[in-house]
Amino acid sequence: MHRNITILEAAGSFTPQLGKELERQAGQVRNNLGLDLSGVIGIQPTILSSLQYIHKKITSRSKCFLLCNPPDKLLDILKLSNLTGQFQITNGLRDFDAIPASSPAPPQEVPVVKPVAEQGIKGFEPVQKEITQLTQTLKRTEKLEKGLDSACKCVRKILPAQPPKVSGYEFAFFFSPCDKVGGDFFDFTFGDDNFLDIAIGDVSGHGLDSAIIMAMAKKVLRLRAKDFPSRNSKEILCQVNRDLYEDLGQRIFITVLFVRMNLRSGLVHFARAGHEPPIRFQPGAKEAPVFCNSTGIAIGMDSGPRFTPILEERSIQLLPGEGLLLYTDGIVESLNSRRDLFSRQRLAYTLEHLQEPVTAQSVIETIGAAVDQFSQGFPQEDDMTAIAILRK
Repeated sequence: MHRNITILEAAGSFTPQLGKELERQAGQVRNNLGLDLSGVIGIQPTILSSLQYIHKKITSRSKCFLLCNPPDKLLDILKLSNLTGQFQITNGLRDFDAIPASSPAPPQEVPVVKPVAEQGIKGFEPVQKEITQLTQTLKRTEKLEKGLDSACKCVRKILPAQPPKVSGYEFAFFFSPCDKVGGDFFDFTFGDDNFLDIAIGDVSGHGLDSAIIMAMAKKVLRLRAKDFPSRNSKEILCQVNRDLYEDLGQRIFITVLFVRMNLRSGLVHFARAGHEPPIRFQPGAKEAPVFCNSTGIAIGMDSGPRFTPILEERSIQLLPGEGLLLYTDGIVESLNSRRDLFSRQRLAYTLEHLQEPVTAQSVIETIGAAVDQFSQGFPQEDDMTAIAILRK
């Protein structure tokens, strides 16, 4: 007598919402469960949390959980995450009488057999209700996916397309969201002929919610910078915190580094609201790069009584031949397969060993290559942004 198995089939584009729906559907299953993701495209590492949740739910009931016909992308993600052995993987279905009912971790490989619809084995009864509900959900997620594509295009339009061109300086940047839309942002705003404002920030989390907050924060920063050209970096960020605090709620915060540069003298004023410190470096020099630390907490964490006194403005003199790197924590918190962090130390080492000739663009490309070499394709969990400034 074959044990009953419920088959959940999915098709279409993968989204985090689909993962949550799979968790919900699987939570209602009381039989052995087979999850067929062969029709899903665009699978992302975020699916791992859903698979682990489902595995725990099913095996806690002394039932078996199979991944049926997993696509190559999913197999790659499992391998990179060292999770291949946690799940039973099959290219079809098998006689469950061969698997002890209490087995929480059945063998990884099972014989290839024909799909259940062709076998007609009594007892293998897909639950049509669950399949129908999942199909309806997939149609909704496909619509959401199209909406995310549109949001991605909008975000790209919001952010600068090209670095500023300034006599005596070089600028370059890169922006790499971990989802289609992210929470990182950056901006360049000219005051008069002598001043350039640069902002780089990171909204907590990522995805569509963070992207909406990002767009709002970037716009407010630009407006306040233009409204108060005579105010310093600290005053600008304090005003932005007052503007945004009520709208952010208790779960969202924004780290921001705001820089006001005197292009004629090279004097740089900056304040950082909980953001990564800028790094001052000199290509070809013996001196190690210097982290320009200052105090400050993220925007949205306090309405002002704590935010204002903690926030510190600092000034540095950027000399000819020196550079400044602004970046988000997605770079220094990049992971490899052992879950090691790329770290600020590796970032400083990369800047210390730049290969001649050094340009702002080569700095950005070198950092990107160093992160890629370190992570070796391991899925990343945060957006990555960097801006390189060189004074000629």
